[in-house]
Amino acid sequence: MTFDFDFGFGLVPAHRHSNGGGWVADTASVSDTVFVGRNARVYDHAIVLDSVRVLGNAQVYGDASIRDFVMIDGHAEIYRLAKISGSVKISGHVRIHGDAQIYGNVKIYDYAEIYGNAQIYGNVKIYGNAQIFKDTDGKIKIFHVTYEDGDRYLVRADNLVAAGTIVDRQLESGHYTIEEVVFSFAHISSLGY
Repeated sequence: MTFDFDFGFGLVPAHRHSNGGGWVADTASVSDTVFVGRNARVYDHAIVLDSVRVLGNAQVYGDASIRDFVMIDGHAEIYRLAKISGSVKISGHVRIHGDAQIYGNVKIYDYAEIYGNAQIYGNVKIYGNAQIFKDTDGKIKIFHVTYEDGDRYLVRADNLVAAGTIVDRQLESGHYTIEEVVFSFAHISSLGY
């Protein structure tokens, strides 16, 4: 049964998803195998397939595409052209947008934001207030991550380890907080450290 529902931009035709009861706009494509929790929303032209779980107050919209075994929870928002697949787990107030691509066993939570053309994969954890994006100059930039002592690590945000140029850092309670890191390659992955 179709109703008119306001996703925040005016009333649009929508329905309660048969698996979980969350709101899905008639313009979105959501498989019957997807679980959309009662307070979750999928709208615009988003595509959600396979065994994805959209829980809590999470929202998937724009032209975002999510598949496989991804779990989105809390107040997370996935939008624009973001693509997420694999066993990615997202919770908290995370925002993923732009042309970001995330796959593998990535875990993203708290207030992290990933956007631009960033590609993140492997066994990576991203949390806190981390911001990761690929800028128009083709370089990955990371803000608000923790710097481990010893330049041989270069940058480490939990299990995320990558080489880059440290632009600015500040000492806070025994560890460095990176204010800006610029990477010269187009993706980020766990390197096994």
